[in-house]
Amino acid sequence: MNQFMPSVFSLIGSSWSFYKKQPVLNNVIGWMMILPITLTFMLSETMNNEAFLHQYILNQTGLTSFEFFAISFPISIALSLWVIWGTACVVIIGKRMIKSPAGRSRSSFATVRKQATKFIIPLFLTDILRDIFTIFWSLLLIVPGIIYRVQTLFFVIIIVCEGREYRKALKYSKKIIKGHSWSVFWCFLGLSIVIFIPASLIPMLTQEAIRSYNDMFLPVNHIISGATYGIAYAIYLLSTIALYKEVKGMKSK
Repeated sequence: MNQFMPSVFSLIGSSWSFYKKQPVLNNVIGWMMILPITLTFMLSETMNNEAFLHQYILNQTGLTSFEFFAISFPISIALSLWVIWGTACVVIIGKRMIKSPAGRSRSSFATVRKQATKFIIPLFLTDILRDIFTIFWSLLLIVPGIIYRVQTLFFVIIIVCEGREYRKALKYSKKIIKGHSWSVFWCFLGLSIVIFIPASLIPMLTQEAIRSYNDMFLPVNHIISGATYGIAYAIYLLSTIALYKEVKGMKSK
């Protein structure tokens, strides 16, 4: 990592300081991230636990396995779109880190939700487009696919903060990161390790603790998992915005 790139811990520290000044983020994280992520974990557990699925779901509802999965698929898509909506909400609030970080946000939860709605489809489709291009480059060689993935890491921030969508967002991300690809990669890798490894360990530890007490309370762990991942993802997004600000500032010098 070059000497001008901020450290992972300074990015997380800046994000945490910003988070504490924005009380509306608590509602966003609770309703737009923790809740859909928790429901996603519950649905996934139900689909993967065949004994529970047949005994408590299929036998009680009269559905076949195919019918249950046919119903579950659109529900999974809806939950994914819900999380994307929450992602847009966090970035809308986090945009203040780029333009006016001082003070508290006066935006209400309802206002932020309404503003974020228009970004759901662009974020969803751009992510799919990014995956397609990544696969294309990876078919040529693995390294170009990895480089393209790194160069387009800022697409979420660009769509919400810059108003550029689809290929324009991907191209602008490449333009911003050009010349700093590996430095940005190490920053994102560091953020992922520092933020998401603890978020993964907490549910694992609580699950073992619950199992040692009483398996009946295992569903509680879905809530714990949803909470830890929801908070972790929000901090990750804010840290990404802080990194975007730094990289964009370096490009303008």
